[in-house]
Amino acid sequence: MVIIYVKLTEAQGDYAFKLEIVRRNDMATVSEISTRVVVIDDLMDTVEITMDLGELKFDTEGFYDFRLWADDRFTDSCSLRVGLIGLLKGG
Repeated sequence: MVIIYVKLTEAQGDYAFKLEIVRRNDMATVSEISTRVVVIDDLMDTVEITMDLGELKFDTEGFYDFRLWADDRFTDSCSLRVGLIGLLKGG
């Protein structure tokens, strides 16, 4: 299970957020999730959003960007490096 946590500050108004997961080596969108409209009344408020990506699977190794959009405007991103993990053999 993959859950994304976003903490927002200095925002005010109504926003529809979208999280886009992009495989960096070919810029293909792997997954996308949108939120309902979030209403932020006070610029001084802190808003927390969680997005459940379920059983997200990465089909290849490499870097993946998690890109956050607010009303179709890019706001921020972070990256994740995915690699293969071998099984440890016990003695």
